[in-house]
Amino acid sequence: MPSEIDVQQLLAVGTLLQNGKYRVVRYLSSGNFGNTYIVENTGMQVQFAMKEFFLRNVCYRTNQGQSVSISPAVSPDKVAIQREKFKKEARRLYGLTSKHLVHVNDMFEENGTVYYVMDFVKGESLEAYMLRTRKPLSDQQALYVLDQLMEGLDEIHQKQIWHLDLKPANIIIDTQGTVVIIDFGASKQVGQSGQYTGTSSILCYTPGYAPLEQVNQHMDAIGPWTDIYALGATLYYLLTGIDPSTVNPTMLQFPPQVSQKTQQLIRHMMSTDAKQRPQSIGELRQLMESTSQHTAAPSPAKASRRWMTAIAAVVAVLVVVVVLAVTLRGSSNPTKEPAPTPEEHAQTADATPKIATIASLKNVLGQYSYTGEVDASYCPHGRGEAHFTDGRYYRGSFVHGIFEGDSVFFSYPNGDRFEGSFQNNAFHYGRYYFKSDNTYFEGFFKDGQPDYDHGKIKHDESKRPHSY
Repeated sequence: MPSEIDVQQLLAVGTLLQNGKYRVVRYLSSGNFGNTYIVENTGMQVQFAMKEFFLRNVCYRTNQGQSVSISPAVSPDKVAIQREKFKKEARRLYGLTSKHLVHVNDMFEENGTVYYVMDFVKGESLEAYMLRTRKPLSDQQALYVLDQLMEGLDEIHQKQIWHLDLKPANIIIDTQGTVVIIDFGASKQVGQSGQYTGTSSILCYTPGYAPLEQVNQHMDAIGPWTDIYALGATLYYLLTGIDPSTVNPTMLQFPPQVSQKTQQLIRHMMSTDAKQRPQSIGELRQLMESTSQHTAAPSPAKASRRWMTAIAAVVAVLVVVVVLAVTLRGSSNPTKEPAPTPEEHAQTADATPKIATIASLKNVLGQYSYTGEVDASYCPHGRGEAHFTDGRYYRGSFVHGIFEGDSVFFSYPNGDRFEGSFQNNAFHYGRYYFKSDNTYFEGFFKDGQPDYDHGKIKHDESKRPHSY
């Protein structure tokens, strides 16, 4: 099974930086522009997240060294431009005060590259939460998240900074129930005249979360309303579980449990006409107040916030996942029944499952088309098959859009295949057949990779020539 990350290109655990000020504790993640690590300030003995400028397929390390080199096939000037953008990202984040924004504490150059150190937010992204729980949020829970996101966006917008990549993967909810916006790699800043002051003419974006002015690269047309569209798309995903890139924003469909007021709010936020959206966070708050009829009771967001504070105080010693699971149940009904299991869902649903063909879907495994059973929101649920755009193929069970269940078959274009069970979009238990040498791994998988402590490599006897 191919690995996307070459560990030899990463800083080794224990590496010291800034004359011993920081020590690498572990690798965290990578993107197109850099690697992120957990580091410890050795003097204060406090952990931070540290981002390293490291362009994918351009930067490299040799002989397990620390110094970063640049591919001779790439212009050094182009790399220098990207490096300056990386430093600008750190400067944008430095000095922000809202607890709903990730804070940068330090920036330095070493090993032929640039690093910046920021708060390590201990928690779970909203995307990971949705994939793990397989259940949309209630109106109250979603508005609780929205209330905090608006506070964070309001500060950066006041400083003429647009995030431009707001989405569930870039929003963390920590162990105290605080929502934090991270990853400002796509952000842009404008001057006092309102004109963009940078040198890049490219607007990066995530399909489904970017409005037309961003997709069409209209640099002069972006503004707070651009982030507000992404905020609406995020809210739509949290309430429906539907990837906004798979729907037409002018024809949004909602499950019946989403209130008409919330539906109306999201349609305003996701208007394809930028002028029809709220033009600022202040206007968005006014729109929310004008559509709310519950003036006698505290707002759902504030009610949820008080409920979250009480829970955090009681269960602060629990592990992160448990705290998060309790956190996002913040509502006026603390004894709310858990989501039905797939078997219970099948017993209460229509006896005849709905069958649908969906041309384009996307999750952590990639872009794919789907044919099979679906739930009420037309999300894959039951038995079906997925054809990925890169040639991979999945046949088996789905649980509200999650690849999960037994009797699964998964194949790759190179001939590798897997037979067994999936759990939360990853191999769980079974056999992975390697086409290249006619061997297979049988056993359990951890994070989608063979767990050699709980399985082993065997030869595929069916491919071995018979002797008589």
